Amino acid sequence: MPSAHNPRMVVLLRGVNVGGVRLTMADFKAALETLGCTEVVTYIASGNAVARTPPAAKPLTASAAAAHWQTTIAATLVEHCGIDVSVVVRSPVELHDALSTTPWPADDHPPKLLHLGFLQSELHPDAEARLASTDVRPDAYWLTPRTIYQRYESGMARSRLATLLTERLLGTPITTRNVLTVQKLIELAS
Repeated sequence: MPSAHNPRMVVLLRGVNVGGVRLTMADFKAALETLGCTEVVTYIASGNAVARTPPAAKPLTASAAAAHWQTTIAATLVEHCGIDVSVVVRSPVELHDALSTTPWPADDHPPKLLHLGFLQSELHPDAEARLASTDVRPDAYWLTPRTIYQRYESGMARSRLATLLTERLLGTPITTRNVLTVQKLIELAS
């Protein structure tokens, strides 16, 4: 029976099915199920899933639960699927709050060009100054401790901003989704 001790989580994998890291969504779902997750639903082939966690032995804070699941899922993907990727976990509420905080209205810009970069942990203290030292126009970004909001004029492919948003500069892994994908994940988690 669902409760506060086995909430839903949204799982985002970094760099899956791009650049040579291959993972079928059936294998991703099976890996989550080996951890006792239920009601697992994947969305598109870029490493997105919504799942209900197994009942916790003791209640965890949201940040402790996210850290636990990020580490556990990453280890399971290595063991069961042979891939080593960064994992970001958010609760449906956190995803909804991140989307509602987007600084640019979707109707002012095509939603496929508005992205949210979800950080695995908080931004490195020097990252903001490093980002500010580079001109990324015509694109734009807005930072919060766990999310980087991105607005692209013509896509990420040739964007200076997109090339800057690396684990090395940020001090933590990042995985980015467009607004449409985030909306769908929130819908699936409802």
